[in-house]
Amino acid sequence: MLQSVQYLRGLAALMVVLHHLLLPTSLGLPFSVPMNIGASGVDMFFVISGFVIAYTHARASYGPAYFLYRRVIRVAPLYWILTGVGVSLHLGLGLFSTWVVTPATVTQSLLFLPFPNPTQPDTIFPLLEPGWTLIYEMFFYALFTLAILLAHDRAVWALTVVLLALVGVGLLVPEGSTLVSTYTDPLLLEFVAGMLIARWLVGRDGAPPSPRLAWLLIPGLAGWAASAAWTEAETVRSLAWGLPATLVLLSVIVLEHGSRIPQLRWLHEVGDASYSIYLTHIFTLAGLHKVWGALNLSNAGWPTYLVFLITGLTLSTAVGMACYHLLERPVLHGLRRVWRPHQPAVAGK
Repeated sequence: MLQSVQYLRGLAALMVVLHHLLLPTSLGLPFSVPMNIGASGVDMFFVISGFVIAYTHARASYGPAYFLYRRVIRVAPLYWILTGVGVSLHLGLGLFSTWVVTPATVTQSLLFLPFPNPTQPDTIFPLLEPGWTLIYEMFFYALFTLAILLAHDRAVWALTVVLLALVGVGLLVPEGSTLVSTYTDPLLLEFVAGMLIARWLVGRDGAPPSPRLAWLLIPGLAGWAASAAWTEAETVRSLAWGLPATLVLLSVIVLEHGSRIPQLRWLHEVGDASYSIYLTHIFTLAGLHKVWGALNLSNAGWPTYLVFLITGLTLSTAVGMACYHLLERPVLHGLRRVWRPHQPAVAGK
């Protein structure tokens, strides 16, 4: 995997943590904070996911069953385990007071099905809130599996057409059911953007991309910074946040091909642990808020809030990396040893 992609994974996870650190309004800040800072880290994850799936598929002849197997064991086990931990903490200690734990909400959460959150009916948040993005990820994986089965080496192009059509339906029929509104969301275009970058890169047959494309990093970062202060960004999220993420990903890949990416081991390791950081940070921040409140620091002003931000980022990273080394990676390796389906070559590749 390209090192630049690992770096962006790590940065995207830290951005999401920062976003959730900035959300509380009870910390006595003497100034306003753009509440969307860091939220576009999710959009970077979606663009990266589209890139990684298409890039990997082009370089390895995965059949549909093997592809789906790899994606499910990569995503689902840790999410299921942490959802179970969250349910236990809610029922035993009342840690997540906004959770509505019923057989229906637990089942739908574990199956990656979109449903209106009982406490926030206009959202599709599952019990483990960061899991809302996995609803889109698993839908994307399922469609890519079908694309491999039906279109073989044209899977990326076939899926691009399908996703564009789904988004088009959503634009024409804006008022639909939860399933329709979720599976026709313009967020799906961010997977398309990542896939097209991968196809462009693979299609060059080893020829290095033009270094001029690295200048796209400037409008990409500028767009990211501007969208952070735009409270209505989510109305056109795939454009306001997805496009800058696409430009940033493309530009850093170009920079890496030109050997202009520095060696940052710590950020590479954060990238490795990005999924664990992403899923566990709500546990870390929930505990940190309780401690902060118990110490009567919630209204101590901006210097204390700065300490809160640094502490939250540090602890979330540490807990996530511990989860990666002690849980995510051992579980993944264990599942790969227990069962590995036959992997035939894909015809036509």
